[in-house]
Amino acid sequence: MIQLQYASGSEIQNKTVYLNTQYTGSLLRLYLTSSFSGEVTPIDATIISNKTSKYGGWVLYEIESKYVPTNSGQYDANIYELEISGSDIWIDATSTWTNETSDWINYSAGQEVGELLESDRALVSGSDYDPVYKHQFEEESNFTVYNG
Repeated sequence: MIQLQYASGSEIQNKTVYLNTQYTGSLLRLYLTSSFSGEVTPIDATIISNKTSKYGGWVLYEIESKYVPTNSGQYDANIYELEISGSDIWIDATSTWTNETSDWINYSAGQEVGELLESDRALVSGSDYDPVYKHQFEEESNFTVYNG
C-alpha cells in the first residue's frame, strides 16, 4: 500500500514500488482513483533509484506533495511508464546555439503514457485530514474517514 500526504508547498515524498518486470525509464505516471468519488488524479514521478532486472525489482521514486489529492481516503493506484516524446528535446535540436532566438522555456516536449507497470492501493492523508481520527495502533487497523 502506498501512503501519500498532501501538502500545499513543494515538499518531496520518496516512495517505492515493486515491479514484476524490468523498467529502464526515468519517469512514472500514477493515476489515483478515489474509492469514494471515482475522481482520477494524475501524478508524475521521477525515479531516483531503479533496482529492476528482467525478473523485476524495486523502484524508488519521488513526487511533489502538492499534486497529491486533497481529499483523504483510499485510492486505487495505477502506475504507468511515462516517456517524453517529440523533437523538442535538446539533443534533437537542429539550430545552433548562436542562431537560436527563442527562449528554451517556450518549448515543450510531449508526454506519452506507456504500459501499465503495477496496480496497488493508496492511502491519502489530504488537506481534510484531522489527527483526531488517528488511531493509536494505526498499523493494526484499517479505517476510512470521509469529510463532506
